[in-house]
Amino acid sequence: MLYAGTGPARLPEFIKLLDEMKPFLSVMHAKAHTWSCQVTLGGYWQNGAAAGTGEECEQAFSFLSKFRNVTRYMTKAAREEELTLGVKWWNKKKIHFLAKSLAKKYSLTTTLTEEVDVAIQEKCAQLCISRDVLPQCVAEIATLASAYHGQEHDNDLGAVMMQLEMLSFTVQQRRHVMRQNDRAKQNTRLRTKNEKDIKLIGEGVQKFCQLAPNVKITAAEILEGNFPWVTDECGSTSSLVSIAEKRKIAEMYVRLERLKEEKPLLKKEMQQYLRHFDSQLSKMKNVLWDHSTLSDYFVCKHGDQRSSYCIRNENLSERGQAGARLLLLFRQNYTCRSN
Repeated sequence: MLYAGTGPARLPEFIKLLDEMKPFLSVMHAKAHTWSCQVTLGGYWQNGAAAGTGEECEQAFSFLSKFRNVTRYMTKAAREEELTLGVKWWNKKKIHFLAKSLAKKYSLTTTLTEEVDVAIQEKCAQLCISRDVLPQCVAEIATLASAYHGQEHDNDLGAVMMQLEMLSFTVQQRRHVMRQNDRAKQNTRLRTKNEKDIKLIGEGVQKFCQLAPNVKITAAEILEGNFPWVTDECGSTSSLVSIAEKRKIAEMYVRLERLKEEKPLLKKEMQQYLRHFDSQLSKMKNVLWDHSTLSDYFVCKHGDQRSSYCIRNENLSERGQAGARLLLLFRQNYTCRSN
């Protein structure tokens, strides 16, 4: 986007795309970002993004990284040749397992859709809210994320409460990522960020106690997600639900929406796959059963000196002639590639 915006006069074809494009953060990379960045740029929160991981290029790069131990000692030409062969093999492997991959992905998407739908029903029953208010929760979280800066505490009591809830949720999320992560350096960086946010929580608790001296609150309670201003009574709207709980159920809702968008895309890909190979099969049948050129290769020209190794066209069955034609096609393709 930055490259296209630097010279719109030189690249007029990018002007329309520049207005329509949106920054997109893949699902896996988003987990290491702040919660506001995940909401504003994350894939699950983008309408029409479906449920893809967005890591297709990283998968190919991960495969190519296996060549580093052998290509580091090669010349530049040999290295390019080896990597080219690796990329071609990767593409061939994807095509070979495409049918199985699409079927497996569609089955997994269907299962996840049902599981997330059940989880949303249970979460709504736990929070005593109606499912109809979930789009409202999503819009509220998106608005808070776009206006969130995560640094200063205002003198407004409502702003302080929202800030404490968001900081608590951010710390809990980093701790979850640290438990899933096995790299010490990454955990050290996350632990440093948590220490800064915990210090901000302490400052926010002091500010809250000054604005509401009748309410007792500690930083430990905030870190555990216990907020005294959130009532336990059931209400008909989402106004009695904490921001952290709204964020959790909003994530579940947007994930369900992305899974619903993924299913028709997978159906379309499977239909295109079947149509493509159906057309290729009909073309292959026409080629395989065309025997007009087989006589040039299989009619014996030895005359009386014909031996038992000679093959005559009339001795081949239809399946044999089709197989012979296929071998000739492979030979022609191999000759073209060699030249």
